[in-house]
Amino acid sequence: EDGEITELDFRQVFGMSSRDDERRELEMQSKKAMDAVRSVMLEHRLEVEEAFKAFADSKGVITRENFCKALARANLEISAPVANLLFDDVDVDSSGTIDITEFKEGFYGRAEYRPGISMEGASSGGRADGKDIDEELDEEKRRKEEKERIREERKERKKRAIAEGIIDEIRELLEDVEITLLEAFGRFDQDGNGMLEYDDFKQTLIETGITMNERQIDAVFDVVDADGDGRVSIREFKRAFF
Repeated sequence: EDGEITELDFRQVFGMSSRDDERRELEMQSKKAMDAVRSVMLEHRLEVEEAFKAFADSKGVITRENFCKALARANLEISAPVANLLFDDVDVDSSGTIDITEFKEGFYGRAEYRPGISMEGASSGGRADGKDIDEELDEEKRRKEEKERIREERKERKKRAIAEGIIDEIRELLEDVEITLLEAFGRFDQDGNGMLEYDDFKQTLIETGITMNERQIDAVFDVVDADGDGRVSIREFKRAFF
């Protein structure tokens, strides 16, 4: 009523810590699930194409539904949330389906999970198909680097999406309490120099009781600081929150 943003208001908007903990737990379980699936494939000496067919539909791709059903049939005790997260990890281009290349990279990406490499070929420095083992390892390294690049891009997209969602909620909150642009900017501009340094931005969020971790604060600041100069002008502040 008096235009003040209360600590409770901010906590309701930014109360994300418990979800972060749940996400980390799911990611850890997803890694364990990945190892469990790889172990089964290694144990049964399944080639890529053979294993892929166990998951794929008639169109030659793996849908989320088929993926989760196949894991359930394998009796690996993988929960539905973990199965869905594992699907997202393997679906590196976020297309909603897994093709055979993604499947191979996800489950056969390391040499120890590649049944096609024979022991005889490995002992002689080559493979059963005549391909030099050093060349194979070089290709494997390039595939891993490309996969890591794609993962990093996905992480950046997710980080930005979270930050933009938080910014949207802050904007709605500021509209609800009818605070002016100058009043809001003044609360962040603690040294009164007309620009928000990172420390100003972070300290103001902390003082208002916002339950955000360091990475989330960094992500929001990076989005608001549109020109990337390490400071937020009133123009950038207005564009983000008003």
